[in-house]
Amino acid sequence: MKTNTIKYYLLLLTTTAFIAGCNKDDESLFKGNDNYIVAFTLVKNGVTLKGALSPDAIIIAAPERFSLSGATATVTLSENATITPDPSTITNWDEEQAFTITSYNGAKHRYAYRVERHLVSHNGDVILLSQADVNDFTASLKDVDQINGSLTIGAASGQDTIHSLAGMEHLKVIIEGITINTMYMGEDITAFENLEKTGELVIKSKKVKTVRFPKLATMRLDMNIDQATAIKTLDFPELTTIDKSFRIYYVDSLASIGFPKLQQVIENVTMQGRSNGTQNLHAIDFPALQTVGGSFTLSYWREVTAVNIPALTDVKGAFAVSYLTKINTLAAPKLETAGTFSLSNCTALAALDFPALKTVNGNLSPNATALAEVAFPALETVAGLMSFATSATLTGLQFPALTSAGSLTIPNAANLATLHFPALKYVKNLLRVDLTKLASLDAFPALDSIGGTLYLYNLTNLTSIIPPSLKRVGTINASGLTNLTEIDVRNVDIGSLELTGTTMTGLTLIGNDEFPGKLLLKSPVRGMTGFPVTIQSGFKTMAGLELDGGTNDMATVEMPWLEHVVGLLQVNFRNSSVDLVTVRLPNLQSAGRLELITIDVLELPALEEITGYASGATTLSGFSFTYPWSMTTLSLPKLKRVTGDMAIGTLTSSHQLTAIQCPALDEITGTLTLTGTSYTKFTDLSGFSTLKKAGAVTITGFPQLRNFEPLKSVIPALNANTWKIVNCGYNPTYDDMQQGKYTN
Repeated sequence: MKTNTIKYYLLLLTTTAFIAGCNKDDESLFKGNDNYIVAFTLVKNGVTLKGALSPDAIIIAAPERFSLSGATATVTLSENATITPDPSTITNWDEEQAFTITSYNGAKHRYAYRVERHLVSHNGDVILLSQADVNDFTASLKDVDQINGSLTIGAASGQDTIHSLAGMEHLKVIIEGITINTMYMGEDITAFENLEKTGELVIKSKKVKTVRFPKLATMRLDMNIDQATAIKTLDFPELTTIDKSFRIYYVDSLASIGFPKLQQVIENVTMQGRSNGTQNLHAIDFPALQTVGGSFTLSYWREVTAVNIPALTDVKGAFAVSYLTKINTLAAPKLETAGTFSLSNCTALAALDFPALKTVNGNLSPNATALAEVAFPALETVAGLMSFATSATLTGLQFPALTSAGSLTIPNAANLATLHFPALKYVKNLLRVDLTKLASLDAFPALDSIGGTLYLYNLTNLTSIIPPSLKRVGTINASGLTNLTEIDVRNVDIGSLELTGTTMTGLTLIGNDEFPGKLLLKSPVRGMTGFPVTIQSGFKTMAGLELDGGTNDMATVEMPWLEHVVGLLQVNFRNSSVDLVTVRLPNLQSAGRLELITIDVLELPALEEITGYASGATTLSGFSFTYPWSMTTLSLPKLKRVTGDMAIGTLTSSHQLTAIQCPALDEITGTLTLTGTSYTKFTDLSGFSTLKKAGAVTITGFPQLRNFEPLKSVIPALNANTWKIVNCGYNPTYDDMQQGKYTN
C-alpha cells in the first residue's frame, strides 16, 4: 500500500525508474490496488477549509453560520484512482455526501463527507447600556455565536435607553448568563430565538410583558425573575435543566408559565407572589419536573386554583405551600421523598393526594383549616415533627404505613374521631396527645419505643397512659388526667415519670423494686398527708425522685417504701403556705444528692450516705437544706459520709434551728457550709464532733456562735484558704484553730 506523503511518491517513482533501467525484462511493480483520498480542501470567498481524513470519512470543520454552498473542492487521490461523483459537480457542500474511490484495478472504497460546525466566540463580558450599544454589538459581531462571559442589557437605574434586542438571534451560547436590568424598556424578550445554553438568567425590567426562549435547553446557574412587575408570559418550551435555583419573586402580573420539559432543578424552586394586589396566575404547571435538589416553595398566589406536578418524585429540601387561598386539591401522585412537608393558610384546601410519599426527612405539618382528613397511605418515615392544625373540619388522621417519626402531636380538634397509626413502632422525641375526648392509646398498637416524651394533657377520658406494646420511653408527662386510676410500669423502661396536679388524685403506681427512672410529682393537692400517689408495690430503689409542692403544699410527706435514690432526691416546698410541713423517709439509706427546701420536720433516721452520681460528664452530689423553717434540731443520726458539699443555710430570724446532730459523720468531700444572719439563734457545733475530713469549711452569719472546738479534728485536712469563719460571735482563723484557740 502506498503512503499519502508526497516525499514517498517521489522516492517510489525514482526507485521504480531505476529498477526498470537495470532490468527491463522485469514486470512493473505498480499493482493498481490503491483507492484512497490523499488530501481534501474546500475554498470559498478566499477561505480554505482542509478536510480531516479517516479511513472512511471526510470531515470539514466550519464556523456555525458560514455557508459552504458554492465552495470549490480540491481532491488528491492515490495513483490512477478515480472518484464519483465528480466533486466539481457538487455545489452545496453544507449537505452530507458519499464518494466512491475506485482503484486502477477496479477495487472500490467509500468515504462519507460531513460538516461539523463550531461556534465563533467573543471572549469577556458584554455590557450594553444603550440602544446604540446593542446596535453596534449586533453589527460588529454579527458572526459571533457564543459569548465567553456574561451579557448585561440595560442599566440598573437611570434613563430608558434600550427598546429592542434585534440582532441577538444568532447567539447560541452565553457562558455566564444574561441580566436584563431595570432600565430595559422593551416589552418583550424574544430575540434570543436560537439560544441553547446559558449560565444565569436575571430579569428585573418592569416593562417586559413576554419572555420567550424557544430553544434554550440548559441553564447552568440560576433563573431569577425578580420583581419584573409587567411580565405576563414565561415561555421556555425546551428547557430541561436548571443547575442552580429557579426563582420568581413578586411578579403578580404573571398569567401563564410554560416549562413543559423542565425535569430537574439542582437547587431551589421558589415562586412567591405579593400578599395583596391584583393577580392573574390561575395555574402553576411543571408537567415534567421530576427532582428538586433544594426546596419547592409556592406562596401567596391567591388566584391559583391548580398546581400541576404529576412527575415530581423527589424534593430534597422543603415541600412548602402557603397562602394559595383558592386551591381545593393538592396532588403529587409520584412524590416519594421530601425534606420537610408543610401546608399553611391554604384556606380552601380540602383534599390531599400524595399516594406515593414514603419519606419525609424533616417535619410534616399539613395544616390547612378546610381539610377533613389527612391521609398518607404510603408514608413510612417522618424524621422530624408531625403536627396538625386544631381545626373543626379535621375528622381523621390516617397513616397506615408509618413506622417511625421524630415527634408527633395530636391536636384537640373537636371533630377528630379517627386516629390510625397501626404500624408506628418508634417515635424518636415527643409524642404529644391533646385530644381531650380520647379514651385510650389503642390507636398506637405497635408503638414500641419513644425516645423522648409521651406528653398527655387534659385527657379527661383516658384511663391508661401506656400504649399496648410500649417497652421504652424517655419521659411520660401526664397532666389533667382526672380519670386515671392506675399506672403499671413493671414492663416498661421509663426514664422519667412526671405527674402533675389532679392527675395524681386517687392514682396507684405499680412497679418493680428497682425503678430505672425518675419520679417527678408536681403541685399535689393542698394539705394532703402521706404521698401524692399510692405506691402499691416496688419503687424501693429509683434513679431519682422530685416532689415539687408548688403552691399546693402538702402537710405531711411519707415515703416508707423508699430505700435508695441513685440520683437526685428533692423535696421542695419553697412556696409553702402550710403551717407545718413534715417529711418522713424512715427507710432511706442513700441518695446521690439530697435537696430539701422549706421543711419544718424532717425524719431521716436510716440515711447513711450521700453517694454522688454522674450526669453526663458532670458528677452531681451533696446535701443541701434550705429554709429549715420552724425546725429546732436537724438530726441525721446515721449519716457517715457526704460526697460533695453539705450546705445548710438561709437561717433568718424566723428560723428556730439551734442544733445540727450528725453523730456518725466522718467525711465531707466538698465544703461544709453553714449560713445564717445577724438574728440567727444557732449556737452549737457539737453535732459535727466526729467529722475528720472535709474539703473546706465556711461558716458565716451566726452572732451567738463562739465555740468551734467540735471542728478541731478536721483542721489537719484544711489550710488557711479552706477555713473561713465570718460574722460569727467569734471568728477564729486557721492559725487560731491550729493553736487551740477554739473559743472566745
